[in-house]
Amino acid sequence: MSKLKDVLESSAVFGSIDDADLEDLESRFEPRRFNTGEVLTSVGEEAEFYYLLGSGCLLVALEEGKALVMSSPGDFAGLDLISDRGNYRSEVIVLDTAEVFAVAREDMKAFLESGSAAAEQVLDAWTAHVDQIAPFAKHEDILECL
Repeated sequence: MSKLKDVLESSAVFGSIDDADLEDLESRFEPRRFNTGEVLTSVGEEAEFYYLLGSGCLLVALEEGKALVMSSPGDFAGLDLISDRGNYRSEVIVLDTAEVFAVAREDMKAFLESGSAAAEQVLDAWTAHVDQIAPFAKHEDILECL
């Protein structure tokens, strides 16, 4: 399994926060392994977890036939990309055996709503990242979608 700290530091979303906040985030994630073909999220189900990719490949299938492939360590299948007001809005499917780090939606929501500098950095990085990789999936108010 990939080392979580290394994956967080390589992430476009989490890589810019300081060490103390990174340690706080690390404590919220747990390692998991999924096999090819497994479905991590289904549209309409209660959103329980978000996923940080350590290795492997995930497909994020959004509405209207739009999709995104995540294959780089540090890619994050989370926030408004896969959930809307507590329910999954995307299906996340494992394309190649994946090692991921799961974080409970409620834990991530609490971190982001804390108003800390790290939370603001993550939200800003997330917005820029989604603008780059999936502008078709963007929401105006990310926190409202959690």
